[in-house]
Amino acid sequence: MDKKVRDLIEFLNTTRDTDTTYWYPLCTLKIDIPVVACNIDKIYKDNQICLLEQILQLCTISNVTMIQLNPGEVFENKNLVEILYARDKDGYDFPWCVEAYYYDATKQWMIYVSHEGTITFVGEEMVKFAKEIIPEKYIL
Repeated sequence: MDKKVRDLIEFLNTTRDTDTTYWYPLCTLKIDIPVVACNIDKIYKDNQICLLEQILQLCTISNVTMIQLNPGEVFENKNLVEILYARDKDGYDFPWCVEAYYYDATKQWMIYVSHEGTITFVGEEMVKFAKEIIPEKYIL
């Protein structure tokens, strides 16, 4: 198993109350950490991807590490804004990259996309901007 995957799993295990690869809001957090979860399916269905892009821009996020826990793949130095808008004939890819975690070298923030159609923003600055930008109808 890749060291980055092991490190992420180790971190996740310190934050949640269950032994699973899922994360918030699919499990309860056992530590006080700033998080906000939203309905990513609804955001994409309403063609409001620009809301996610605005958060990334305000947090000055561009290139990230992406870890997809199932099947344990690591992607380095990916442009997250490009990933948000990537699509094929079936639609946008980002909401379907599930059980995926995104972060950068600072590790001051993290984004989690789940198989349940949720996106979770983690970290003080990111959560602050997400709450300011994303309309209440998308917040869980």
